[in-house]
Amino acid sequence: MGRFTGILGLLTMLALAYAFSTNRRAIRLKTVWWGLGLQFVFAVFVCLRSYSSPRFLPSFITTALCNSLLRSRR
Repeated sequence: MGRFTGILGLLTMLALAYAFSTNRRAIRLKTVWWGLGLQFVFAVFVCLRSYSSPRFLPSFITTALCNSLLRSRR
């Protein structure tokens, strides 16, 4: 179950945003899917990089993100 915590969090946030929206017809699904896709691409980029050369994030953030991903695979 720990592996799906992030996905569950994203779905919960989307559901809450939809539930509390005052104009649900104004929500464009294409924009939502683009945002989720970019978030996924950024996560893959961060987790596949080498620890030794942080370019965009400080090393402790990169290490924490990748360690949590690796811990969920065990």
